[in-house]
Amino acid sequence: MFLLTYAFVLKNIRSHRQISEEDKKEMKQMYDVGIPPCNIIRFLAHRVGGLDELRYLKDDMKHHLYKYRKEQTKDSDAKALLAYLRGKKEVDGTYFLRYTEDVEGRLENLFWCDKKSRIDYKTFGHVLTFDSTYTCNAYNKPLVVLVGINHIRKTVTCGCALVVHEKEYSFIWVLKQLVEAGDRQKPKTIVTDGDKAMANAIKVVFPKARHRLCL
Repeated sequence: MFLLTYAFVLKNIRSHRQISEEDKKEMKQMYDVGIPPCNIIRFLAHRVGGLDELRYLKDDMKHHLYKYRKEQTKDSDAKALLAYLRGKKEVDGTYFLRYTEDVEGRLENLFWCDKKSRIDYKTFGHVLTFDSTYTCNAYNKPLVVLVGINHIRKTVTCGCALVVHEKEYSFIWVLKQLVEAGDRQKPKTIVTDGDKAMANAIKVVFPKARHRLCL
């Protein structure tokens, strides 16, 4: 009884729970052929003499399979996104789409804007706000949003981008795509936070623009 209680306590301490490499491999193989997680855990438990004999919990297995599924779908999600955006461009020739890939052919940076955004930028893009979220989406990629204000003080989106990281050359790439989408137009004033990489990118692409910090 003491040994059973001790084993139960250990299994509920995260640092003592561990899925063996052999079990990880079998989990993935069974998951790939469509076996549900509840049946996978039953099979693995039966092989060692019951759930109490496993060195991990069912939630540990679910977490491992979730990470595995996320890794498997990353590339397919990128392909689906590009297919969708290419479809938009085929329907509307004014739709602007640019992207880069890394040495392994995976999506790296992505910039897009539709016809309305391009018109808004050319009309109201004299003063521009340039900001990015900090990896708050499922793919941990910063989302860059370029925003202006129209004649009735409403926010207009001039372009959006997903970048691989928040470094100077990523922001330079984004701003160059904006210039191309806006038929070479450049803003006169840009408002950002205190990010140094953004400030350096603005100096490179828009050397004559006034750079102001937001409140």
